[in-house]
Amino acid sequence: MKKQGKKFLYRLLHDKKQYMGYVITLPVGGDGILHIYPVYILNQKYYQKQKIRVVGIAKDKQEALLLVQDIVNECYVHTGDIQVEEYLLCRCSKKMEKQILKKQK
Repeated sequence: MKKQGKKFLYRLLHDKKQYMGYVITLPVGGDGILHIYPVYILNQKYYQKQKIRVVGIAKDKQEALLLVQDIVNECYVHTGDIQVEEYLLCRCSKKMEKQILKKQK
């Protein structure tokens, strides 16, 4: 990840206000496959109260759209379906299992 991406992610994780960039999230409220939000939206009270699962970050809307396309395509190639949330959660749990097994060795 480039230095700018790391800074963006750090600010996002530590609730620092940002005004440039986009986040790709699992659906807030359950509608849709993935949502794209300008990062400044996350400063609004409604979104601060929500459990938001960010699955990608992008510097502009075009990059965000391409990233969503890549995520959905990867999901379809590996599962034959577009159940993106299930795919990403399963993928994350498998990565965590691998990290735990490495630490136990």
